[in-house]
Amino acid sequence: MGRWFWLIPAALLAMSIAAWRIDSGRDTRSALWSVDANELREEQLALFRKLNPDLPLRLDPSAPDLTKTLVQSIGGVGPDLFCVYDPAQLTAAVKSGIALDVTDEFGSDGIDLAEKVWAGSLDCAVYDGRIYGIPNNVGPVGMWFDREAFDEAGIPYPSGPWSWEEFLKIASRLVKRDGDGRIVRHAIGLDWNSWPHFVMQWGGSCYNADGTRCTIDSPEAVAAVTFMRDLIYRYELAPTPVEESAMASAGGWGQGTLRYFASGRYATALGGRWWLMMLRQHPELRSGVCESPHGPVRVFQCTAKATVVNAASPRREIALGFLRYLLSEEYNQLVTSQGDALGPLKSAGAGDPEVEVWRGMMAVSRPIDRSDFVNGLVAARLISRQLDLVKNRLKSPADALRDAARDVNIEICRSVLEDPELQERYRELTGRSLTRADLRKLEEERREESK
Repeated sequence: MGRWFWLIPAALLAMSIAAWRIDSGRDTRSALWSVDANELREEQLALFRKLNPDLPLRLDPSAPDLTKTLVQSIGGVGPDLFCVYDPAQLTAAVKSGIALDVTDEFGSDGIDLAEKVWAGSLDCAVYDGRIYGIPNNVGPVGMWFDREAFDEAGIPYPSGPWSWEEFLKIASRLVKRDGDGRIVRHAIGLDWNSWPHFVMQWGGSCYNADGTRCTIDSPEAVAAVTFMRDLIYRYELAPTPVEESAMASAGGWGQGTLRYFASGRYATALGGRWWLMMLRQHPELRSGVCESPHGPVRVFQCTAKATVVNAASPRREIALGFLRYLLSEEYNQLVTSQGDALGPLKSAGAGDPEVEVWRGMMAVSRPIDRSDFVNGLVAARLISRQLDLVKNRLKSPADALRDAARDVNIEICRSVLEDPELQERYRELTGRSLTRADLRKLEEERREESK
């Protein structure tokens, strides 16, 4: 046991030394921005340099990874600016101490972040009422459609607001079969990572109001996932996993749902505005976009990315200048015109008919709810594992979500027991403390259900 214990700090030390060697040859005058390797980042950076010639900044050429950033920052060689791609990553950055609290800096500038940016982006930038980052871009889940498929079926191009019931009335006419009756074009491409989009629309949630309990097994959430399953097996509008595998083996450009939509295998597909960056490379695709159909509740899932300043950065002036740049009209106009989702400002793209589709959805969009009592990445993995069983028709939605909720609640219990601060917050919210006996009971119930 002792040998393995010493391997952990040794590995961290080795990683820090390697990072220091890489960093030793770096221009220490320039700040470093760690972000995904999208070719549009160079244009975004060029505009920053043009507007701020006295603030030298360059891109981190390596792929962004929050774990790597944490290790490098602890070793004193982390990037000056790094991105978080969901609320769970922001929480990890804050709790590790590497995220700089910039609330006072922006307050002194007279900037009311909640007033300026879309509400759906705030969970990636604000933690416990304090500002740690500025959103780079934001966007809801919309519906892309193939104009050719609608023309063939004699169906007018869709627009919103409209419901899933209205979609079902036309969807079967969009399915295309070959001479042997095999489906060669499905009515909709369904990415199961969009499950929060459906759960929200059916009035469900992942957690209760204070985040102390997972509620993904609610009747509303079960109804939402049942509808997703029915799109495949009851209505035969979306492909089965077997059919998806067959499409993958056929090749084509792009990835996942975007790839199959672009190759004409889907008449419609749920996706973000960032798809536009890829679709523009193929003008032969006569694609359009409209508001996603909605369920009992007209709401849409929102995703966002935010840039955070490393608390240990010696180039804080440059880093803060870049955060202010993200709130500039120039940056927001550029990002929106690039198709890199939407700029974070509520005013970005106003008046453009194509952008207005997305802006209309943003007004009623929100991110999936989160809990401060569990690692969001772990919870998402536990839920997705159960949903994969539903997708493959190996488990009913009710059974899968019941087990998902119990798995997440076990993780909540473990997290609270391991962290005195969380235990105190849990006690304040619920009026009781969690005990080892509570954990054993949850684990035993889970084991009994698995038999």
